[in-house]
Amino acid sequence: MFYPIRCFTCGKPLGHLAEEFHKRVRNGEDPEKVLDELGVKRMCCRRTIISVKPDLLFQIVIYKPYPRRSAVENIDGLVELEERNPIRSEGR
Repeated sequence: MFYPIRCFTCGKPLGHLAEEFHKRVRNGEDPEKVLDELGVKRMCCRRTIISVKPDLLFQIVIYKPYPRRSAVENIDGLVELEERNPIRSEGR
């Protein structure tokens, strides 16, 4: 699973706690008590751990990636816009 290594706000390391948290919550324990026992006191850290969806990757994988610009063959309108842009033509 993919868990955040650090809190998005304060930077506290959380990667080693997230898996334990999700295991215990999945087994029916109260999330508030689990976070208290793991020593996660700050609200920003609690939000980071609670907001992680462990199975999200498996939901994303089923979608086909968008083709890169270099792979697109018919970009006539895009090329014309780039040639007309005076800022880019001056090298700024």
